[in-house]
Amino acid sequence: MRKPFFINMIKWNVSCSGVLVSPYRREGGVMNRLILRSLITASLLLVLLSVPSIASADSILWTITGVPGVTGSFIFNGTTYSNISIITPLNPTAPGYTGVLAGSGPTATGVALGSTNPSDLSGPVLTLMFGGLGLPTNPTPGMMVGIVAGVFDPTTLQLTGSGEFTCLNAACFAPPGSPDFPGFTTPTLIGTGGDVFATVVSTPEPSALSLLVMGLVTLLAGVAVRKGVLT
Repeated sequence: MRKPFFINMIKWNVSCSGVLVSPYRREGGVMNRLILRSLITASLLLVLLSVPSIASADSILWTITGVPGVTGSFIFNGTTYSNISIITPLNPTAPGYTGVLAGSGPTATGVALGSTNPSDLSGPVLTLMFGGLGLPTNPTPGMMVGIVAGVFDPTTLQLTGSGEFTCLNAACFAPPGSPDFPGFTTPTLIGTGGDVFATVVSTPEPSALSLLVMGLVTLLAGVAVRKGVLT
């Protein structure tokens, strides 16, 4: 008697076209396609090697010059001050001033540096006012902006321009008659002749070679996982 036709489903699968195909042949086809995709992707990434890395963002570093006893720099991006490090007579230990005074509202035309804790403003404070329209967003390298000299009115207790003083308590204020009235010391004024000059600091993108390596690692990992699933 003729034996019935038998298909061992462990060894054979039916392809989408209805043809019986060995799983090893199917695996080989998948592997070949993955390898081909890997080679195409690697070729595209290799093209990146001929393209120089460009800056993903340019920051403007402003450095203080011409102010006796005051040295340092900061970055200003048009709205925010960062990377602040300024040493002064009242704050002589590096890195000196590192943050914007809490609640002071910095702008392109001026900034107050000091305690960043709104609950305790005590300690040294440095105010810097910049001439003209203030610090431009896109200055040319080497551009200089003048620091406005400070003027203090003892009647109104108002500091205009640039200077440095010390807050004597957490609120930086004391009412008349208090031992530490008005709550801060008489400012040391910054005179004329001071400037800040611009330097462009570039932040490079990841190199094309690193992109190539990451891409190949990802593709090889995908091949390994697919192979493990098929086996």
